[in-house]
Amino acid sequence: MPRRSTTGFLFAASLLLFFAAAPAQAQVAFQGFEESNADDWSYTPEYNFDNGSDGSFTVVSNSNPPSSGYFDAHSGTQFWGINDLDDEGDNGTGDFADLTFDGIDVSGLTGVQVSFYYQADGFDSTDELRHEVIYDGEGQGTVTDLRDATSDGWEQVTIDVPDTVETVGLIL
Repeated sequence: MPRRSTTGFLFAASLLLFFAAAPAQAQVAFQGFEESNADDWSYTPEYNFDNGSDGSFTVVSNSNPPSSGYFDAHSGTQFWGINDLDDEGDNGTGDFADLTFDGIDVSGLTGVQVSFYYQADGFDSTDELRHEVIYDGEGQGTVTDLRDATSDGWEQVTIDVPDTVETVGLIL
C-alpha cells in the first residue's frame, strides 16, 4: 500500500486526478478537493483529522491552513494536506495513512492516463510518498515518488493505462 510515515513533516497534494482519453484528451474523472460538481472522482481517507499544528490529514484551504508552512493549492483554493500523521499521539496514526480513489469505468477508452500533482517539504529518512494504481480491482505494485527529500515545487506524476483495462483506481 502507498504509505507516508508518521514523523513530523509537511505534505500537500493538489490531486488534480484525472483520466484523459486520446485523441482529444477528454477528462473522464477529476478530484481537485474543491467540493464542487467538477470533483467527481470519489475518495475515502483512511483517517480524517485536523488538529492544527498538532497534525492533520484532511482537505486544506489556502485561506485557512491548519498550521504555518503550508503552500497554496496547485490550482483552485483547496488540496489534500498532511502534517505530522501521528498527531502528537492524540488521534492520528502511529503507522501510515492511505487516500483511496474509487475505480472508474474506462472500458472502451484508449490512451487513458492517470495524473496527479504533489508537493512535499521536510521529509526525513522515514518519510515517503507512494502511490499504487489499481487495474480491474488488482493492485499493480507501489511506486515510491519521494523519500527523505523536499520536492521542487509541485511535481506531476502521470501513469499510462493499458487499453485493455476496464476500471482504474488509485491509492496514495
